[in-house]
Amino acid sequence: MLADTQDTNTAPGYARQVGEHTLAARLARAAAHDEIAAVARERADWLRRMAGWDSSIVPNWAMADSTLNALGFEALAGMLERCDAATTAGREARGEALAELASRSAGYRDHHAERSALFSLATWHERRGRGERARIEKVESCQTQGYVRQCPDCGTVDGAEVLLERCQSWRYCVACRGAHCAEFRERFDESAKQMRAVYAYELARPWRRWSEKMHTLTVPHSGSAPKDFALLIHAWRRYSRRIREWLASRDTRVKHYGMPLPYLRVMELTGSDAGHAHMHCWWLSPFLPHWVARVEWGKSLAYSSVAYVPVKHIDDAIAECSLPGPVCEVASVLERGRMVLERCSHASCKQLRRHNERAERELRELAVVGHGRRIQWLPWPVVDVREADTGVGSELVKYLTKDLGPTGAKVDPFEYAQLVEATEQRRMICSSLGFWLALPPVVCECCERSYLRVPVVGARLAPGGPRGPPLQYIQEA
Repeated sequence: MLADTQDTNTAPGYARQVGEHTLAARLARAAAHDEIAAVARERADWLRRMAGWDSSIVPNWAMADSTLNALGFEALAGMLERCDAATTAGREARGEALAELASRSAGYRDHHAERSALFSLATWHERRGRGERARIEKVESCQTQGYVRQCPDCGTVDGAEVLLERCQSWRYCVACRGAHCAEFRERFDESAKQMRAVYAYELARPWRRWSEKMHTLTVPHSGSAPKDFALLIHAWRRYSRRIREWLASRDTRVKHYGMPLPYLRVMELTGSDAGHAHMHCWWLSPFLPHWVARVEWGKSLAYSSVAYVPVKHIDDAIAECSLPGPVCEVASVLERGRMVLERCSHASCKQLRRHNERAERELRELAVVGHGRRIQWLPWPVVDVREADTGVGSELVKYLTKDLGPTGAKVDPFEYAQLVEATEQRRMICSSLGFWLALPPVVCECCERSYLRVPVVGARLAPGGPRGPPLQYIQEA
């Protein structure tokens, strides 16, 4: 598995070859980012010019005071009626000036807020554009520079070891891919533990049949990895909505109380067979029969315009979902003038008969489509639904993207470049609202200030050492 391999860079020029095939797409994205940043900065400059402070609207307080002083404050006593006409102009001028100042100040605050937002947007797109252009250079310089985390106040260094700067380009860099997957598994374990505590009431009652489930969803290969990836995401949107609706129709707590169903889905893409796209999904929900997941996923694929979806006749599907059991010898009884077999009263036979009746009833309900029309052929794609075990985190994210073929050799750089472009600007990991736990900030124990990353001068990767754990360093003189 690629994420945990020790020799993380057996082909030093492989990332460079992949980068050459993705150069045109990266430059196009960088140009788009630069264009958006230029428009945002132009708008921000226009707002700055429009919201400039105009000194002409500032009232001349000295002239107004001199007018009042010329009239004489002693003469104003008892002669307010005669002085009203003399002071009207000054009072109205000051009132208009203050009103103009208030409106201009409000407009200036609004323009300043919009200008700040535009500057932030422009900065974000400019950084994205620089990252797209220098992507391969960052990958080649990954883990070659060291740094330490130091408190800006007291100078305390967090830990005695020197950390390495990573490029964070997990699509190209195998070492960062493994670190990204390991960090995700750790976060998933903590978040899943929190979800189990929140839903402890449902999980502790066996009759509610709440449990953790692992779904593996695939899409028929069409020969184009980007197309399969897009269809997989489109089908997931409808599938997740239909599964929630089906579970709400069976569980009163989900239906009446609006109880959310936590989930986490992860997209993965392998380099074998010109790109194999599939999805792993972790659910915490009531019991979900595998035939419901299979039919709903098939309908979602058909809704997403997948060219070919496997089908099965409804009678064959009922026979496949029914459990075989022992045939008990029962006596024939006369019922309404006909000889029928008496049902077995054994507990195991009752449970088996209840399961088979439920499978037939639900499959026939799923065969009803729009306007009450019944279909005889159900969509029947390959779907794996099983109970999640303790190692679900490792199974959920193994590699995200895999550049190894079936024989263990790296795939062609051009083919892997297509896989990289298929996953660009796609959300590989998506969860329900409120699933992830907020990571606590790493702060100094004495000052409670966030650490700063201070480069270590002279620290570099040991020559000939592996580009992954365990780390080896030398200190230059």
